[in-house]
Amino acid sequence: MEYLRDVATLMRYTHSCRDMRSAFQTAPSSVSRAVITNDLGVYLPTAVARLEATTMPWTLQKPPRFPDNLTKYQEHVAQFCDEHLADQQTKIAIPTSHFSLEFVTELSNFHSCVLGFAPSIVKGIDNEKELYAPLYVTAMGSQEFGRVVKTLYFYELVGILLPLDLVTPNERWNMRFDIDWTSFWKKFAPWELFQYEHVLKHINYQLDDLVQSWTKHPDDHSQLIEPTYLDALLAIVDTDDWYTAEGATILAVALHAGLKTMECPNEIIHLLLDIWIHDRWEVMHRDLYVVQSSHHIWLHPLEPTNLPPTTHSLDIDHLIEKYGGSDLEQLEVWFYDLVYEGLASLDPEFYHRFGHKGYIHGAFTTCENWHTKPIQYPTLDDFKLEIQSRAMTQGGEVIRLD
Repeated sequence: MEYLRDVATLMRYTHSCRDMRSAFQTAPSSVSRAVITNDLGVYLPTAVARLEATTMPWTLQKPPRFPDNLTKYQEHVAQFCDEHLADQQTKIAIPTSHFSLEFVTELSNFHSCVLGFAPSIVKGIDNEKELYAPLYVTAMGSQEFGRVVKTLYFYELVGILLPLDLVTPNERWNMRFDIDWTSFWKKFAPWELFQYEHVLKHINYQLDDLVQSWTKHPDDHSQLIEPTYLDALLAIVDTDDWYTAEGATILAVALHAGLKTMECPNEIIHLLLDIWIHDRWEVMHRDLYVVQSSHHIWLHPLEPTNLPPTTHSLDIDHLIEKYGGSDLEQLEVWFYDLVYEGLASLDPEFYHRFGHKGYIHGAFTTCENWHTKPIQYPTLDDFKLEIQSRAMTQGGEVIRLD
């Protein structure tokens, strides 16, 4: 039975065949774990982490607002990440005895949800390529699709574990960057943070399109949405505040909705109304700002200088050593996106060697789409000379050291 390809087949056999049911009952957890491993493959450790996160007694309500005891909550998150997201999500932290039939069924059902949602993200990315990319940039293939699937699990974990910060309008440009979620972000590879940003952007687009459709053509959706929810949504979009806060509110929903919520219009509107009613346009989403300022966490601090201690070296030999196998092209894409603009502005020679940035193939690019196309993109070796006298600030600015 351990060779069955998925949980649905296991369920079918154990319900229809007495011999198969008897065989399963001799070692249910071992069989269930083997079958879910066949079913989910490389995604299993992250899928288990996501399901375990939903059961932690210290996790927050949805949307997860900042807890009263932030320090204690950070300790919980750090411990969870050390246990469940270690070694780039390649290990499973729970024993085989936890793999009940109910547990693996939940894993399988949610994975089906991820696989069902991923094509819409891929379509959105490919549509961008059609609009902006050169003709030689191809549509996403199976390898890139797999990266989208893993990133959707990443998105789920962010929505479960990282709280939403609420600030007043006067504080919106004075965001608190001192709150440390490094224990979470560093469990992922550097480029996976870019991929998360990319996926979040397209989820936000989809939510915006849905809300626009519901409010502009409510009669078309009356069978799917409870009248009270639809009436409440229509009421807030007629207010002046809605036009001020619409983008922030929808992005706040996108950050923490989760894929199961995305399948249900009523749940989306319930979450949107909850954020709107309680927080109005004071809602801000520090998560996104922190993501945009967090790429430096994979860089080493610069050796003692007269520069601020938050200045980081651009030497990434330690990352090449760690990811220099099959992930090297992903590391190149990440580093290119991270430093290109800064290097090009500081060094005209670098700009002349590689031309304008043009269209990067996307956060999910593969090696085939990186070094085999007409535009010459720099390799990590090309960057070595350029970064020797450069560094990066915590805000992501490339600076000269001389």
